[in-house]
Amino acid sequence: MFYNLQTNKRRKLTDRRAFVTLLILIAILGLSLAVYTFADQVMLEHASTRASMRQLQSLLIARGGVDEVRCRFRSLPPKEHRNLVDGIAANQGNPLIPTEDEYRGSIYREVSRYQSKLGLASESAKLNIHSLDLSKKGETISRSRLTALPNVSLQMADSLLDWLDADDIPRTYGAEANWYVERNQSRRPNNGILTSWQELLSVRGFDEAILFGEDTNNNGWLDWNENDGDAQLPPDDRDGVLDKGLVQFLSLDAFESNLTDEGKPKIDLNDENLPRLYSRLEEKFGERVAIFITAYRIDGPALELKGIETKDLRKILDESFDQRIENQMKNLDPVKKSLPAQVAGKATKKGGLSLDRTPIHTIKSLIDLIDVSVIALIDDQERRLNSPWQLSGNDVHGLLIELEKSLTTHREPKLTQRIDISQASLEVLLTIPGMTRGVAESILSTRDRSTTISSTDGRSNASLRSVYWLVENQIMDLEYLRKLAPFMTTSGAIYSGFSVGHDRVSRSSAIIKFTLSHQAKTVRILEHSEIGFAPLHRQDPQHGSSTFQ
Repeated sequence: MFYNLQTNKRRKLTDRRAFVTLLILIAILGLSLAVYTFADQVMLEHASTRASMRQLQSLLIARGGVDEVRCRFRSLPPKEHRNLVDGIAANQGNPLIPTEDEYRGSIYREVSRYQSKLGLASESAKLNIHSLDLSKKGETISRSRLTALPNVSLQMADSLLDWLDADDIPRTYGAEANWYVERNQSRRPNNGILTSWQELLSVRGFDEAILFGEDTNNNGWLDWNENDGDAQLPPDDRDGVLDKGLVQFLSLDAFESNLTDEGKPKIDLNDENLPRLYSRLEEKFGERVAIFITAYRIDGPALELKGIETKDLRKILDESFDQRIENQMKNLDPVKKSLPAQVAGKATKKGGLSLDRTPIHTIKSLIDLIDVSVIALIDDQERRLNSPWQLSGNDVHGLLIELEKSLTTHREPKLTQRIDISQASLEVLLTIPGMTRGVAESILSTRDRSTTISSTDGRSNASLRSVYWLVENQIMDLEYLRKLAPFMTTSGAIYSGFSVGHDRVSRSSAIIKFTLSHQAKTVRILEHSEIGFAPLHRQDPQHGSSTFQ
């Protein structure tokens, strides 16, 4: 019996110890799970914090890229701004923030998940809506420029012109206030400039699908809902390519500066005050240039009969005579119309040239002055004066670059009517009056070939600085260039781009869209918006691809 008691005591003690051990093991397991959960949470928070820090670092790099571009524009003299733009496109002095090797910062004019292009995009490579001729005389040209763009009908073109012009008379295919009232539209024609793209949606015929395509937020980036078919608005074709709509070809505020590098007005070759024009030209370029340009303004270029058949000569002479009479009557001061020049004011004579006449010829572009002659009365004797700038013996390309720094054919400080052909797309090139598709395609192929060579050897592309490169590359002859030159340029004052901070570890990039304006010494950031974070391959400047390394 005693043995049984001892055995029971030992059994109970053993059971109690086992139970305690089990409790301890359960407690240890619970603590282990708690520690593991805590450690896992800490690791997740650490990873999240690290990812956030890396995103923040990328974002700071992208922001720094915008500041770097602005600072470089401000630090350089205006004459070097084009070199800066070309240098960025050629990956030469590309604005980068000094960082560790795992981060990169670059400036792109186009970005996508598959391919990106280094550089800045010129807003002047688009058609500025506000540069369209709204007069009755210019209606046909303005209409044809608009309908040259994709998805723009005659109805849309005329309705837009009606929205912009000052009158309430509808054009052939257009719409004025009455049309909008009859349809209970909330907006009426501005009879003035457009202030935003949203306002353009109120114009007859325009809608979001035409204006913005798949890029409904107009940020230039393919967002997830713009590549998912019809799952979410907007409807898209899910092809991985962003359709940017009509806005990629249009601008509301594109211009090029018409000031000198010092911010002063250039010499206006169409100045009606001939003595003043002569004095300014003589001071800058000497007597020969002053006499030639002033004589050109008085009587225009000498008529060249080479290649002209006899049956066409009478028509040319009649048109020339009619134009001279029209210009003469238009430019005469109403008070002095019936008075001889000698009676109306004191006769002025410089360089043997009488400057008391009313100039009847307008210089449309600097190309008009290249390789031409004028017949002028010098000291009452008729003389033939050849242009100081001939095709033979002159670097016309370099010459025009230098002349454009001081001379202009307009008095406005901002020029809006010219298209930057160094970046313009085929669609925009076709809006240039007189441009044919064949010539436009030749411009693109030659330009792209020159840009590729420039990017490969790491040099900025200086061969596209003047529109004369079209003649140098035998895309057109000089006479054809004279017709198109008033609508073409190779520069602009507003540039847009994407500043990208790239994290090579996570392969994620922070993207900021910005727009910059520069005129003389004034540089401003007009727009600055953060698109967000996305996987973006780093551009390979040697091959123009976007493979990640």
